Amino acid sequence: MKKTVRAIASLIIASILASPISCKKDDDSDDITALALLAALMPRAAQTPPPPESTCVEFPETITDNQGTWSCSVSGLVRTCTSGTNTKSFTYPDIAAAGRDLVIAPATTDSRLLTLFRGSSIQSNNTTFSFTVNAQNQATQVSSPFPYNTSLSNHDENGFPQTCSGDCSGTITLTYGEGGTKPTRASFSASTLIGDFSSGVMTSYDSGGGPQAVTSSGTIQMCE
Repeated sequence: MKKTVRAIASLIIASILASPISCKKDDDSDDITALALLAALMPRAAQTPPPPESTCVEFPETITDNQGTWSCSVSGLVRTCTSGTNTKSFTYPDIAAAGRDLVIAPATTDSRLLTLFRGSSIQSNNTTFSFTVNAQNQATQVSSPFPYNTSLSNHDENGFPQTCSGDCSGTITLTYGEGGTKPTRASFSASTLIGDFSSGVMTSYDSGGGPQAVTSSGTIQMCE
């Protein structure tokens, strides 16, 4: 194709150069038309496409629960929250998984709430909870040397499990706001545990001793 264009362009140039110079208006118009055609046929320089826009997910910068205030930061696909000597790290396989996740109070030690996590692992001080995820981006297994082993199934349309067995047994009832893709409440049939959320961030939880308020402020971003 490029050879054909060059050949046509060469013929046009030769035609223009071979034409006698004339002051007539019609000849000038023919030359202008030929030059315009030549410009149209000349290959244009390839344009570099603009870089793709980054996809970002926002998380609270500070979270305050019954254990104190946690300062959170992001490095790559890992979100880390620290309070004194305690550290909790949440790792995601990709930015889409981070966007599907619920932010749970770092001080929450009830392992049943871990069933709502949408990432690949949680590091709680020296204990690692690993999550097995299927092709539909649904967590199907949670395990750790704790020992802790839970199977998750009966996922809803948003990918959250509604049944757990093993160390967490029973059903998980999820409540959504109109059109929401993240639950506003999660309750567990085998216990009095209830977690409340607003826009995917925990606002309180009750493990049976009464509601524990959770507040958050500031914003940090995880981008890919």
